[in-house]
Amino acid sequence: MPQLTEIIPDAQTDVPAVIPPPPAPVESAPQQPEPQKPVAKKEAPQAPAQKKPATLGKPKTFKTAFLKEGKSLYSLAIKNYGKANPTMYDLILKANTGITDIRGIPDSRKITLPVITPESFIQESGGSYSIFIGTFETSAQAEQCAAKLSGLGKNTLIKAQKFSPKDTWYRLTAGSFASLDDARDAVNIFIKQGIIFIPGKHS
Repeated sequence: MPQLTEIIPDAQTDVPAVIPPPPAPVESAPQQPEPQKPVAKKEAPQAPAQKKPATLGKPKTFKTAFLKEGKSLYSLAIKNYGKANPTMYDLILKANTGITDIRGIPDSRKITLPVITPESFIQESGGSYSIFIGTFETSAQAEQCAAKLSGLGKNTLIKAQKFSPKDTWYRLTAGSFASLDDARDAVNIFIKQGIIFIPGKHS
């Protein structure tokens, strides 16, 4: 009987697995930085401009004149302002310091005639303002006008003032007012009410 020969297969040798190399990294194009949007500059808020307080302007001269022989302040006031009364004389004398006797002004004295405006009636003292209402020949006339102003809620003051050795007249003022604008408003009211007279035209 034939013998069976066991055939042992050849031992298989392990073949190392071939590992493919990792793929090379793909170089990407460098990214361009996004352009920055211009940032609008915000200006710091400015403090509101402070309004300068109003101030009284210097009185303006209308004209100068001399008292001709036989003439007086009365004739100058009538000719240039259309009205002659103690208030007009007082405004003229305020522009002519040194005249203390309205009845004894020499003919050679040059008289300054001021431009009369609403501000001519505003007086400043210690940061507050008062209004020159007018000058009266008698205290009774001044008190009568003051009573009208008191009815409007205005404080008044009457002060005696000598204009000549024979003439003592009475100045009436109203106030006080905290600002020049308040005083101007009050003067305009008194003008409309006929309490203060402003010449319409200087001729």
